[in-house]
Amino acid sequence: MRFLLLNFRRTFTAFLAVWLLLCIAFEDGRADDRSSQKPQRIFRPADERPIRDDAKAAELGIHKYESRRLVLYTDIDPAVAATLPPLIDQAYDAWVGYFGELPPASDGSDFQITGYLMKDEKKFIEAGMQPEGFVMARFGRQIGRQFWMHDQHSDYYRRHLLIHEATHAFMTVTPHVLPPLWYLEGMAEYFATHTLDSAGRVTFGVMPQSTLDFPGLGRIEIIKQENHFQRLLTLPQLGALTSAEFIKPRPVPYSWSWALCSFLEQHPRYRERFHKLGQNMEGPAFARLMTELFAEDRALLAAEWTDYTRRLDYGYDVAANVLVPREVRSFADKEPVELTVSANRGWQSTGLRVPEGAELEITSTGKVALQQSAHPWTSEPQGITIDYAAGFPIGALLAGWQPEDNAADVPPFEVTLIGTGTTLKIPRNAVLWLRVNAPGQGLKKNSGEYNVTIRRR
Repeated sequence: MRFLLLNFRRTFTAFLAVWLLLCIAFEDGRADDRSSQKPQRIFRPADERPIRDDAKAAELGIHKYESRRLVLYTDIDPAVAATLPPLIDQAYDAWVGYFGELPPASDGSDFQITGYLMKDEKKFIEAGMQPEGFVMARFGRQIGRQFWMHDQHSDYYRRHLLIHEATHAFMTVTPHVLPPLWYLEGMAEYFATHTLDSAGRVTFGVMPQSTLDFPGLGRIEIIKQENHFQRLLTLPQLGALTSAEFIKPRPVPYSWSWALCSFLEQHPRYRERFHKLGQNMEGPAFARLMTELFAEDRALLAAEWTDYTRRLDYGYDVAANVLVPREVRSFADKEPVELTVSANRGWQSTGLRVPEGAELEITSTGKVALQQSAHPWTSEPQGITIDYAAGFPIGALLAGWQPEDNAADVPPFEVTLIGTGTTLKIPRNAVLWLRVNAPGQGLKKNSGEYNVTIRRR
C-alpha cells in the first residue's frame, strides 16, 4: 500500500507539472493572440430618438425649432423659443473643446438631441411626448438623447436649465461613462453658468458677478446659507453624495457640485489636472485618476477648499485667492521671524512648520487700503467692523493652520484672529499661514501690507 501511495504521488506530481506547463503555454498563446489583436473601435449608439407628429403637436400649441445640435419642442413664446437651439450649437463646440470629440455613431448619424421645454406639461402628455411610466423631476430630466424641462420665470434660468440638461446628454452618450454624481451634475452646472452678449454669443463656465445677472440660479446663496448654519461639506462628504440627495426639493447638492467643479477648473494649480478627468470618465478609471492626480496636494487642496467655501460670493476670484506654498522649515529656535503680509493677496505661507503644543507670540503693525467701495477703507491689523468676511472683520490680520497629513479627524484649515498681537498655543503639527482679511472678490485692488514678527515662547 505504501508503495502504491508513493507511486501514485510521483505519478500525480508528474501529471501536475505537465498540466501547469500546458496552462502556462496556453495563457502565453492567449496573450500573444490578445497582443496581436487591434483595439476595438468605440462607437456611440445609433440615434433612436422617436419621430414626433409635428402636425398633432402644432394643434396642441407645441411648435418645433431646430438647429444642427438640438430639436426643441415647446409651447413658450415663439420669439424666445427660436433663440434657444443655436445656444446648444455653441455649447456643443465648448463640450468638444473640453471633453474631446465624440466617437462616431454606429449608424453614421450626426450628434443631435431633442428637448421638450414645457409651459403646460399636459399638452406634451396629450401629444405623446413622454415615454410610458415617465416621472418628471422638479426642474428637468434627461434620458439618453432627450430631455424634458419646465419653463422658468427668467430668461437666464431657462437657458441655464436647457444647457444643463443638454450637457448631460452629451456627457453620457458614449457607452460606459460612469463618473460620480458630483462630477456629472457639477460639470452640467459649470457649463450652464453662462453669460450671453447682444450678438448671441455665449461664454460658458463663468463665475457669477451679481445676483441681478443670474436670476433664479441661487447656487452661491445656498452655499452662503449652508456656511451660516455650519453645514459646509468637506471633499470626502461631497464625493459621497448619492442620488437620494440630488432628488430632494432644495438643490443643495447641485450647488456643492458646481462649487467644486468651478473651483478646480479656475484654479491655476489644479486646472490642468482636473481637465484630464474629462477625458477619462469610464467608471473606475475616473476614481483612480482622481486619486492619483491630487494625492500630492491632498492636505493643501482640503485647506483651500475650506477657505473657498467660507468666502464664496459673487465675483469671487479663485486665482487671486490661491494658497501658494513655499519651502517649509521647522520653527524650533527662539530667533524671531519677520515678514510682510500683503493686502492684495490671499493666504501667504510663513514657511514655518510649527510643532503641536508650541506657543507663538505674533505681533503686527502697518496700514492697508481695502477697495470695497468707491472710497477705500483704511485698516490696521485689528481690522474694522464695518464689514466682515469669513466671519472676521475686514482688514484684520488672520492666522491659518494647515495640517500636513490631512487626517480625517483633523480640521483641514483652522483660522484665528491675530490683530495687533496675540499669543497662540498650536493645537497640532501644522504649517502657519497669514492673510489680511478681505472678501474674495476684488482682492487685487487692495494695497498696503502689515509687518509681522513671530517668536517662539
